[in-house]
Amino acid sequence: MNTQARTVDVAGERLITASAAMRYVMQEIARAAERSVHVLLSGERGTGRETLARVIHARSRHSQGPFVAIDCAKFSAQALEEHLFATNGNNGSSERRSAERVRRTSQLFLSRGGTLYLQNIVDLPARLQTRLVRVLRDGEVVIMDEGTRVVLDHRVITAGDATFDAAVEDGRMLPDLFKRLSGMRVDVPALRQRREDIPELAVHLLNLLCARENLPVKQLSDAAKSMLAALPWRGNGEELRRLLEVLIMRASAATISLDDVLANVRLDGQATWFAVGGSLREARARFETEYIAAVVAHHHGRIPDAAKSLGIQRSNLYRKMRRLNVRPKAPQ
Repeated sequence: MNTQARTVDVAGERLITASAAMRYVMQEIARAAERSVHVLLSGERGTGRETLARVIHARSRHSQGPFVAIDCAKFSAQALEEHLFATNGNNGSSERRSAERVRRTSQLFLSRGGTLYLQNIVDLPARLQTRLVRVLRDGEVVIMDEGTRVVLDHRVITAGDATFDAAVEDGRMLPDLFKRLSGMRVDVPALRQRREDIPELAVHLLNLLCARENLPVKQLSDAAKSMLAALPWRGNGEELRRLLEVLIMRASAATISLDDVLANVRLDGQATWFAVGGSLREARARFETEYIAAVVAHHHGRIPDAAKSLGIQRSNLYRKMRRLNVRPKAPQ
């Protein structure tokens, strides 16, 4: 696997890996794929955790097996038990050393030889965590009503936010389960921590969305790309996708401009990136200061590149920075 590649395509999804943060993640993903260990992916919602899990699966010895995904936050305890085990656990497996009994319709059985991906694992009820520990301990299950022992030979990849450690401390996650699942841990950066990837990711998503809606492909101006790279994206890739969905419908020209982006960015505290208040002139000056600082930071202090994105002469940018007392902020 080429960990220096700018893009990685898998299962119809594309990972943009131009940033140092994502290059490091891809190095860790390559290491995980080479090893037969369970993997824990820690990151915010919308950071591409499932896509990374699919990369691990595709690059591993389990690639010829199935990839079975379950979001533990979407189901009741009863539905989760049915999905995972297809039994209620009251089948003689309560003794500490006895193997878990499942049916052939269970996702645990169906994932044998492949990858079982469990998203939001902290939401798995305690009793089911105990049952999963037994499965991980034994590496095999007994088929209900048959008594046949089946070796699963699968990899379990789990994903959640950065509260795994806190979940163990406050009792929401069994320490034994956490230990068994985290043979290797990969921390996935938020979109705002990999700003170099945002312009290319935005172009990729824009092309996909235009094709989905059967619309002519729209372009993004350099200023619009810089603006997108400067926004906080608390909703990560999902928030970026939602904004682009709006822009392809509302932007009338073939090229989406900075004004188009500004007209559709939410400024209600959920997505705001500068303070609201004061007169219009003060707000305009404050925005100009923040935006210029963000564009310069996006280009790592390279004034010629920043001036080109802003559509102004380099000398004008220097003057504006002095007048507005701009102190470029480093990308987060």
